[in-house]
Amino acid sequence: MLYITVRCTERAHSVSYATKRKLGVNVEVSGTVKLALMILAGIVGIFIVWKLVTGLIATVLSLIFPLAIVLGVGYVIYVAIDRKALGGSRRRYLP
Repeated sequence: MLYITVRCTERAHSVSYATKRKLGVNVEVSGTVKLALMILAGIVGIFIVWKLVTGLIATVLSLIFPLAIVLGVGYVIYVAIDRKALGGSRRRYLP
């Protein structure tokens, strides 16, 4: 088996980042690149969270509105039938 030892010297800068990582050389990324990557990751993260939250709100509202309409109509029918069954006046009272 062949073992390769790489020493960090001035000549090591000409080797690509991927090659250095494969060979086990610690590669430092500049602060500017780290900052740019962190900002990009933050923007992507905020975008993903925004899409999840808006999708969840849309789903909940799409379930609540039809359910509220059905329950409202059912309640009006229940009140109309209940008052007639109790022998109350035939006047119609909406809730």
